[in-house]
Amino acid sequence: MDLVFEKGDTIVIVEMTNSDKEADYIKNYQYLYRTESRRFIVGEHYTKKKTILILFNRFRNSHSKNLLDAHFTFNDPINHLLIEDIESYEIYLPNYRKSCYDKYNEIERRLVLFNIESFAEMEFITKDSFDLKIIQELRNLSMDEVFLTDYEKERVQEKLVNSAYQEGVEQGIEQGIENRQLEIARALYEKGIAQEIIFECTGTRVEDIIN
Repeated sequence: MDLVFEKGDTIVIVEMTNSDKEADYIKNYQYLYRTESRRFIVGEHYTKKKTILILFNRFRNSHSKNLLDAHFTFNDPINHLLIEDIESYEIYLPNYRKSCYDKYNEIERRLVLFNIESFAEMEFITKDSFDLKIIQELRNLSMDEVFLTDYEKERVQEKLVNSAYQEGVEQGIEQGIENRQLEIARALYEKGIAQEIIFECTGTRVEDIIN
């Protein structure tokens, strides 16, 4: 899920995330930064434009397994200033199902529904008329062939994008390692270290350094 809401000078990005991989985490926050930066036009009179990221995580926080949610603000460590233009919220959905449903407030009860995988169970745990209306709409969408076709196309596209992104990350890491090995080999060569030792330590041939 990737929803973007805009009202006045505020944009809210809503993401449903299934992966706790660092690469996916970084990607979500890069999207936040890019969205905010693209909103400013060079030479315009400054107006405060806020962008908020809300992550509904379908996994538990790796550092605090019982954490329900977290609110993050950002700071400029050099100038010791609070950056008020961006902020984020992370909600760890699995932990909302661990406690008693009846003790939750209205928002928390709806967060529990994100964990449910069947319409029957959704209807069993909520009697709220607004919730039931949403559940019925979801039922209708689940039987809508046009929606399902578009949804499947979106999933395929997302997989292709994620695959390309991951491949780019891996290629970047490999290139960085190769560059570092070349730098080390060049430094050893300049110090007069034997070619055989340079190759044994770095896998780099002297002719590659000279060229």
